Amino acid sequence: MILLRLRGVLPLKLHLVPDLIEQSDASIDGKISLAHSLLERLSEFVIAQNDDYLMIEPWFIFRAWLDFRCNLNSPYYSVFRSWQMFNWMPDLSTVKLTQFDCDHRSLAAIYLKLYRYRLSAEEILILTDGQRQRIDLYEVQGCTRGVALRLHGIVSGEELSVYDQKLSQFANRGDYILAHALPIGERRHIFMGASPLIPAYAKGNIDLFRKLVRAQCPGSRAANMESDLFSLFYELSPAVECSE
Repeated sequence: MILLRLRGVLPLKLHLVPDLIEQSDASIDGKISLAHSLLERLSEFVIAQNDDYLMIEPWFIFRAWLDFRCNLNSPYYSVFRSWQMFNWMPDLSTVKLTQFDCDHRSLAAIYLKLYRYRLSAEEILILTDGQRQRIDLYEVQGCTRGVALRLHGIVSGEELSVYDQKLSQFANRGDYILAHALPIGERRHIFMGASPLIPAYAKGNIDLFRKLVRAQCPGSRAANMESDLFSLFYELSPAVECSE
């Protein structure tokens, strides 16, 4: 954020807006492939634990305590899985992964601690940055068709330029996406997981949600607003499914 002071007027706060990615980039395609391959390995690691808690509990939370059937074919399974691996904090006292002395450790952090010696520096960075970036509801501010989206995070307030060839084909200004983004450079991101587009007309209680966000202290918004965010997304789910 930059403060601009003009003579005789109060300072103005200017938010740096990332440049919209204008064309396809093979180097970004490679990072997407590596990130999604790592996410698959992380998922296989979790499934191999053969512990229902690791699948049922996060899905129940993600679906606002109203749906306990984890559906791998759901249109929002992609964003659920990314949140589950990078943001959700399992209660380690209830699972078989008891060799960790911290009760607040994500599945990605557990995987990183176990297998760091097998991972490349870029893979370690993906696992680390993926935990720092929280799931958010993003509003589409603009797009380059078939290349990228410019997004505004409703919870975080962040402005992101996200390289995504599929969603940018159909997105319109004012649409929404529930997504977990991964930084790949200066204010540039890719999606680790994303819902289908939520059309602008399906606002539901988004305006009320914005008011709840503004009432929260910025430093604690991500953690405090998660259950409200999932409740809102559950309400919007019919519009998500119709957009598929």
